[in-house]
Order: sequence, then structure tokens, then C-alpha cells
Amino acid sequence: MCFLVLVASLGWPLAMMPVAAESAFKTTYSTRALPDLFRRFAESMDVHFPPPRDAGDDPVVVKVGITFNHLVSMTPTEEAVELSSWYHLYWNDERLVYNGSQVFGSGWNSEGDYVAMPPQKIWKPDIVPYYPARVDSESTSATNVYAYLFGSEFLRANGYNVHWVRPAIINFHCDIDMSIFPWDSHVCALIVGPWHAKASNHRFLHGKMLAHGDESKLSSEEWDVQVLKIEDVKNEYNTGVYEEVHFTLGFKRYPHYFMVNIILPMLLIMVAASLTLMLPIQDGPGERMAFAATLCLTIMATMLFTAQLRPASNTDTWMDRFQGWCLFFTFLPLLESCIVTLVQHAEDIIKWINRNSPGSAVQTRVTRVTISIQGHLDRGFARHLDHGFAYLYLLALAIVMGFLYYDVPRRDILTLTSSEAVMITPSIATIVPLVSFFLLVLVLKAARRTCRADRGPQETLVIQDIPEYDGGAIESSCSSPRKETLPNNPILSRTLGRPVGWKVNNLGDDVELHDHRCSL
Repeated sequence: MCFLVLVASLGWPLAMMPVAAESAFKTTYSTRALPDLFRRFAESMDVHFPPPRDAGDDPVVVKVGITFNHLVSMTPTEEAVELSSWYHLYWNDERLVYNGSQVFGSGWNSEGDYVAMPPQKIWKPDIVPYYPARVDSESTSATNVYAYLFGSEFLRANGYNVHWVRPAIINFHCDIDMSIFPWDSHVCALIVGPWHAKASNHRFLHGKMLAHGDESKLSSEEWDVQVLKIEDVKNEYNTGVYEEVHFTLGFKRYPHYFMVNIILPMLLIMVAASLTLMLPIQDGPGERMAFAATLCLTIMATMLFTAQLRPASNTDTWMDRFQGWCLFFTFLPLLESCIVTLVQHAEDIIKWINRNSPGSAVQTRVTRVTISIQGHLDRGFARHLDHGFAYLYLLALAIVMGFLYYDVPRRDILTLTSSEAVMITPSIATIVPLVSFFLLVLVLKAARRTCRADRGPQETLVIQDIPEYDGGAIESSCSSPRKETLPNNPILSRTLGRPVGWKVNNLGDDVELHDHRCSL
């Protein structure tokens, strides 16, 4: 018996739930008076003219509110922005005033109930966005969406009785600065105002009546969009004073796409170009030249294939500077390899000059130049030239990359994605230790030279008065070094004073000149 009572007590509310749900959607007030109300509206107003005002009366108050839904497009080359939005207009029109409780009965709720009115049957304020990027109202805003007419009690409480909201694609001009592309961010102003009504006729203000903010789904896959500021502005033009509403929007580009496809691959190629300095040149720089030429052509191909990903711009962007420096630092090892090749074959060039100008008036001068060059331009000099180039190259690379990094927003570098981290790790792991090592070597060499300077001169040259040097080569033995005095020839003395292939030892009062060229 108790079980039956329990089932009956639970079954009664469950059985009544569908009835309660259906009763919640029943009509609360009668709509039979709508035809008469619409006829009264049509007789009391002309849709071509605003509400009439006598001298000294308050102007019509029009308010605007825009709910930005989505970024349709951002075209830097055209300096144009398109936004999908809901376009709200609020105004008061005494010709559309009615008492909802009297017309529709006691079920009328003055705070939320309204009458939907076709927009062709009422007057609408001519409020448009200024400075549009495309003047085409038929395709950018819906004009057949019904307007909401509220009763007299709502007008007294809120200051307006007509609310017209419609979906729209708002396009407007925006000044684009591409100087730090792809890390660029832009601030754009959307200006909305009456096209013909002055401030004395229309008070135009921003309607802060939206329950949910102005940012619903603004950001896209490429841009981060935010509404920065909304303010009422009064501007004076040649035709009079107009009131406007300025919406300030911020657009910040996401650089991930360009980092993965352009920046980091080119950075890896440039780091690989710096590794050409570690290839040996004893047997000639042929392999280095081939490797450097391949990397240089790869940089050019990357620039060509990714050109369509970059917006056309007449300004020098960050991407342009980065690609230019990548090409420059990839070409330098190739150029240096060519110079080293020329230095290694300097003796062949000098012999060719002497062979093709025997007994001429220039022969003496060529001989002097030959003696000077032969003392310096050999394989040892080429190695020193290569080492010096490596120091300057890595130092210049670190300085230039530091300046380029200084222009990049720090938050974009510190928040790397997994793909960006995988690509940038080899670059950092290679170039940072390499630069540090070469800088350490430079510091040690500078310290060593400083210590030698503090101890004073350790090596001296003794020039004896012997007959003038006739241009012949100094004989030496590779098996056992022997003493030789330096000839009293200014050019030769200056040349052979501290050559790479000759070593001058200071042993007491004797100066020994040892020939170590064979070991080279």
C-alpha cells in the first residue's frame, strides 16, 4: 500500500511536466490590435522625414552600438579591414509611441515586449561608417530586417522606443605600417556618424546597452583583434558640427606561419654557411666554394618561393632586412673562398708577370713587387687570412642578428611552439658556442700580445752592409737550418723581417734566420 502511494506521488508531478512546459509558451497578450496600430503609424508619419522639431526643442537622440562578431579580412596591400558585426541603432520617435498595456491587454510586459515593424514603414536615421574601403551598402548590410518598437513606458525609462539591429559587413580604411612585418601590429579607427544630420538636429552618441561586450569572435587564424577604446567625438567640418562615435581596434599578426616557413629555415641555412669556415683549405677551397655556392642558391630559391607569402609593400620591412642579411652572410664565405684561392696561387701569377715582361723597363719594379709579395702571399698567409675572416664574420653575424632580434617583440620569441623550438634549437646550439669560442680566442690572443708588449721587444734585426740584393732567392736547406745574415735591401729586410715561413730567434748577440718553409 505504501509503495502504491509513493508511485502515485511521484507519477503526478511527472505527468504534469509536459502540460507545464506547453503552458509556458502560450500567448501572454492579444495581437488583434496590430493592424489598427500599423494603420495609425502610417497615418501619423512620413518615412522620408525625421520626427518634427520646433525651434528650441531637443534634437532627436540617436545611439549606436556595434557587436563585432568576426574578422572577415585584413588586406594590408589595400589598407582595408572587413568585420562581420551586428549593427545596432537606437532612437526616439514620438510618432511611434503607443501604450502597450492599453493596446494589447494586461499581459503586456513594458520592459521586454515590443512590436516588430518592417523597416520600410518607418523613418530611419542615416548613420553610416565613415571612410569605407568599399562603398556598396546593398552587399554589406541587411536593410529588410524588422525594427523593434517599444511602448511609452519603455521610452520614459530608457530614452528610446525604436531599436533596429541588423547583420552587416563593415569595411573601412586603416593606415597600415609594415615596417616590422611579420611582427606588425596596427591600430585602426572605425568612425561612425550621421551622413547629413548636424549635432543641432541629431544627438549622436554611443549606446552602451549591449549586455555582452563588443568582442565575441574577433580573432582569426592570422590576426589577434581587440577593441581598445570607444569614445564620443564632436568634429567640425565645412558644413557644420557633427557628432561621431570612434571605435579604436587593435590588430596584431600571429607570426607563427612566417617563422615556420621562412624565418627559421633561412636562419638554419645561414648557420650552415657559418660552418663553412671550419672546412680545411690546405688542399684548396674547392669543397668550401661548392658548399657555400649551394647554400647561397638555396637562400635565393627560398626568397623566390616564399615571395607570394609576403604582402607587397613599398617600405623596407623586417622580413626584407632579414632576408637581405641572410643572403649577404651566405655569400660572404663564397667570396672569401675565391680570395683565398687567388692568394694561394699568387706565386703563379707573379711568375707569369715576370715571364711576359723580361728586360722591360717595368721589370725592376715588378721584381721589387715580386720580392715583397713572395714574402707574404703563401699558404701560411692564406690560413691567417681565413682565420681573420672567421673572427670578423662571426662577430658581424652576432651583431647584425642582435639588432634584428631587438626589433622583435619579446613575447613572440619567448612563447615558441613545438615546431618553432625544434627548428631554432640547432641554430642556437651551433652559432652561440661557435661565436663564444672565436671571441675567446680573440681575447686570449689580445692578452698574449699585451704581455709581449709589456716585456718589451724580444726580437731584433741586424742589417749588414753587403752588396745590393740582385733579386735572387735565398738558398736554404730543409734538412738542417743554417745561419744567414739579412741583406741590406730595404724591401727585402722589410719583407723578411717577420714572415710566416721564416723564424728569427734572438740568441744572445747572434741573430739566426732559419728556413722552415719546407715544413709548410
